[in-house]
Amino acid sequence: MKNKIIVFVLFALFLKTSAFTQTNTPIKKIHAYKQASIPGIKPAIPNDDENKLQNSKPASNNYWIYVETSRFSKVFITDIWITGTRLKVKSETITDLPVIKIDYLAVSGMDTIILVPATANKVILISPKGFHTGSFSASKYLTDLVSKNELVIGYLFKGKKYFKALKTIIMLEPEARQ
Repeated sequence: MKNKIIVFVLFALFLKTSAFTQTNTPIKKIHAYKQASIPGIKPAIPNDDENKLQNSKPASNNYWIYVETSRFSKVFITDIWITGTRLKVKSETITDLPVIKIDYLAVSGMDTIILVPATANKVILISPKGFHTGSFSASKYLTDLVSKNELVIGYLFKGKKYFKALKTIIMLEPEARQ
C-alpha cells in the first residue's frame, strides 16, 4: 500500500512540474500581420526578347511580427519560417506602446489599427532580413511545425533552442504604392 502512495505522489509531482514548465514559456504572445503591397502605376521596362514590355516589380507582402515576452526573460530570436521559408531576422525592443498603424488610404478615410496593445510585458519587433543560405537539418518535430503553421519563430532561451508557432498571420487591407 505504501508503494502505491509513493508512486502516486511522485506521479502527481511529475505532472505538476511538467504542467508548470509548459505554461511558463518566455514568449507570452505573438502578434503577426501581413499586408499585400500592390505596385502603383509604374513605367514598363522594355524586354530584350521581341520588345515585349514587362513590369519591374511584382506585388509583395510586408510583415509586422511582434513577440511579447516576460519582462525579465532574455530571449534571442534566431530565425523565422514564413509559409515554410526560413528567413534571417533582425530584432529590436519596442518601448513605445501601444503599437499603432495608420492607414491613410482606407475606404473610410484614415483608419487606425492597434497592432500591439499596451502591456507590461517586453515587446520585441522581428523583421525578416533575407533568406538563410546555409544547409539546415530540421527534426521531424520542426518539419511538422513548419508545414502546419504559417509562422514559426526559433529562439534561444537559457542556452536552449525553442520554437513557437502561429497558425495564421492576420491579413491587413492591401496597400497601393505610388
